[in-house]
Amino acid sequence: MPDGAKSLDWEKIIEASAQKMEEVFQIEIFMSRPVVKEIAGRIYKSLASLGLDHPNQAKIAGIAAFWIRKLKPLFQGPDATKIIMALNEYASLVVGLGICYRDPSSTRIMISTHGFDPRILADWVYSFRYNSHSPSSSIIAFETLLYNYNLLQKLLDAAHKPE
Repeated sequence: MPDGAKSLDWEKIIEASAQKMEEVFQIEIFMSRPVVKEIAGRIYKSLASLGLDHPNQAKIAGIAAFWIRKLKPLFQGPDATKIIMALNEYASLVVGLGICYRDPSSTRIMISTHGFDPRILADWVYSFRYNSHSPSSSIIAFETLLYNYNLLQKLLDAAHKPE
């Protein structure tokens, strides 16, 4: 099992994303534990296939987002009156963002939209729902996001250094 991903409790992470969405959308969400176990196995296998001992956060986020979106562990009950069609796509995005923005030495992630413009998030969720994505395309999206975030942090740090 590759470093970084093995310390994460995927059941807790996906459950936390479901709880966050319950708050945001005011709905009840259920989670299939057997599907979550399958997702965890697929994440580990996909990361191992990259041949990296220490994949970065973006690679873990991209692969996790891909498998959450693909295998759809979250669902609403049959009596739901407010249906969220892109439930798992939204969960895959917030889990991926949480992985990208976590402290790599921590086993916890913050389930949040991390202040992103809602339009960008909506476009990303739409794309996850209606377009084809591979694990590689998801990795590239999160790699770009993480690179730009790290670059911005370096610029801000340099701007605040005393001369």
